[in-house]
Amino acid sequence: MDSGNRRETASPLIRGRCGCALLPPGTGASIEGFISRRIALTASSTFNGLWHNRDFMHLWGAETVSQFGSQITPVAIPPLAALMLDATPFEMGILAAASGVPVLVIGFVAGA
Repeated sequence: MDSGNRRETASPLIRGRCGCALLPPGTGASIEGFISRRIALTASSTFNGLWHNRDFMHLWGAETVSQFGSQITPVAIPPLAALMLDATPFEMGILAAASGVPVLVIGFVAGA
């Protein structure tokens, strides 16, 4: 009646006083098998945290794009205005002054 779909269960790791894993006594486990299981356990436990949390990955991706845009905008807008829109020096001055307007408006409304 056995269909051959039995799973081998790994013997539980026994922890020593220092917290390091020890070979389970009396299991006849080879050191190579133990090391490969230990490496797999360490690798899987490294990525079980936030890396598998879908909401965190979406937040992290959105924050990365937002920060990239915030850092590149002050550098890219003036040359873009000068080269693509043929902005005059007066218009470039207005563009530079306009970047400080949100700080003034929101600063007065929100307070110090």
